[in-house]
Amino acid sequence: MKVMNTGNDEVAEAQKALIIGDPGAGKTSIAKHYAARFGKGLILSMESGLSSVRSAGLDYVPITSWDGTHAPDDGVYSFKGVCRFVASPEFKAAGYRWVMVDSLTELSDLCWEPIEADAKAKAALKNKDPDGFKVWNDYAAAFVGGCKWLRDRGCHVIMTALAKSKDDDNGEPQVLPHVRGNAVAAQVCGLYDYVFGLVRVSVPASEGQEARVDRYLITGAYKGWACKARDEHGRLKLVEKTSDVAELITRVTMTPEEFAAQRWANPLAGDE
Repeated sequence: MKVMNTGNDEVAEAQKALIIGDPGAGKTSIAKHYAARFGKGLILSMESGLSSVRSAGLDYVPITSWDGTHAPDDGVYSFKGVCRFVASPEFKAAGYRWVMVDSLTELSDLCWEPIEADAKAKAALKNKDPDGFKVWNDYAAAFVGGCKWLRDRGCHVIMTALAKSKDDDNGEPQVLPHVRGNAVAAQVCGLYDYVFGLVRVSVPASEGQEARVDRYLITGAYKGWACKARDEHGRLKLVEKTSDVAELITRVTMTPEEFAAQRWANPLAGDE
């Protein structure tokens, strides 16, 4: 038996994060921070909107199906087809350090569509209605399984998702990733080291101050946001005035010596 150790560099290296937020919050732009801090990465895009990172020159592939036609020479990619590339020696040889899925909201729909269509087709042959319970079970197994598989790659993984508000069993508001199925949304949150909420706040102009946009990352349970961070040393504030997820992750994973040196160089780092 080979016993592993939590202090191993590889364990600390590959961090997994899920970022949830409203449209326009700046989720896709987080890819620029990852590129600046970690190097080369690959975006699996389902949003048809990468204008916010156009100037960064990032690699991406447009995903159009869960497991449909995959013909890279024709510019057609499926999620499972790209996952096979991520698992290949070619991916590692290309020097990719991180993968972003933008977004889980769209990926959820891509996963649901063929499962629902297959169930309807099989039910029609028997002149019956589809078994809704089985459809949901098959979808949950496929979607969560796909998220787990990609999460477990040996590189940084970052997922984005639209935010969805719902009331919990006690009638309290809760903010979860917007994917099909409330139980699936809650399960997805449990897959990652970090679940951050990205909030965009427009500040109107005032005397002597121009209008501006501030962005905040929620790092823990706060006003219904189902957020968390595996922050062993308590280095993150509950709400951080930044959108740089890569910087927060780097801060959390620093050795005590590295963190002390950064705080000496930058007194604004960490919690003042």
